[in-house]
Amino acid sequence: MGVFQGDVHDIGKNIVVAMLRGAGFYVVDLGIDVPPQKFIEAIKKENPQIVEASSYISTTKTNSRS
Repeated sequence: MGVFQGDVHDIGKNIVVAMLRGAGFYVVDLGIDVPPQKFIEAIKKENPQIVEASSYISTTKTNSRS
């Protein structure tokens, strides 16, 4: 679990991590502002069943229409 590069919002990620850990899941928390390569390295190392990522939509949105 991590927050995509360019985003430093972690409240939602932290809530999901806490809930998953509370339910007994092993969670690797990569933190915030995570570059794609760090996700790839963690996936290769951990061989996870689930990969989760988080972003605050307004900071990662590239095209906006009013």
